Amino acid sequence: MYREKQAYDEDRKYAVKSRRRVLERELKSLKRLMYGGNIRIWEYLSDYWGDYSEEQTNVFVEQVIDEEHYQRIHTFDHAGYLHKFPFYRKLLYCVLRTLTAGYTHYQNGNVTDFGEPEKITFFDVVSSFQGVHSELLDVDIVYFMRILYEILEQKEIDLALLNPGSEEPEMTEDSEKQMLVEIESWEALEEEKLRELGASVEEWRAGEQEAFVHEKARQMEEENRIRETFPEREHFCRSLEEILLYLKENSVRADELETEIRELLFQFLSDRRLSVLDEEEAFVEVMVQLKKTIRTAQRYLEE
Repeated sequence: MYREKQAYDEDRKYAVKSRRRVLERELKSLKRLMYGGNIRIWEYLSDYWGDYSEEQTNVFVEQVIDEEHYQRIHTFDHAGYLHKFPFYRKLLYCVLRTLTAGYTHYQNGNVTDFGEPEKITFFDVVSSFQGVHSELLDVDIVYFMRILYEILEQKEIDLALLNPGSEEPEMTEDSEKQMLVEIESWEALEEEKLRELGASVEEWRAGEQEAFVHEKARQMEEENRIRETFPEREHFCRSLEEILLYLKENSVRADELETEIRELLFQFLSDRRLSVLDEEEAFVEVMVQLKKTIRTAQRYLEE
């Protein structure tokens, strides 16, 4: 009886947790739709033929990071914040170029990218400024920024200032030795398992090596493609370097950055009536349905 009750409680907890995740996901989806966050951003970065346009992208960045928009956020003493304009514009530009570069990274059997540039939404851009703790940007954005810079410039760059909360610990001689011991231990266990299954360890290792060589070839091919096709590489790389210079001399709060960029992006959408919040009939209809849903939840709670 106790075991049955325990199993029932575990099932109930799992069900409630799953439902909570579904609820949070749907609420976020509703918010994105209401603000216009699901609108794709490629239209503002491309030319008449649908190809990437550096000119259009620069115009878009200036329209988003706009003094009039910024004044709506800082009604008082907005002039005292204008020194952040060049920094904000460069940072938004680099985020947009990273998200829409169409770059695919091949490493350790994993294939990672941000998807097709044409499908990137305003919400994706906003999410890029949602770091964890003291991080100014999402860790994946910073990771890809660094990779793109190093591919284009053929030299390393340290972007720790963009996400100081996620700096990797320095690899010491002892930690390197420990890592090698763990790798050897894992490989020994792997080979033991293969022998138990009657598989050839040599053939398995040969297959791994072949896969590794193939992956390296794909990675090199992708890097060469980026070098040949990335528009205005100089603008991207210099902007990233200037961002770091600004951060060395100025303190930037992650929460303030995320809030202001989000508001500026959503203000851009609102000014163009691309938000449900700007259409009275649409807003009223959605709110009526939402209030019905709230009343339904209240009824079940009271019962």
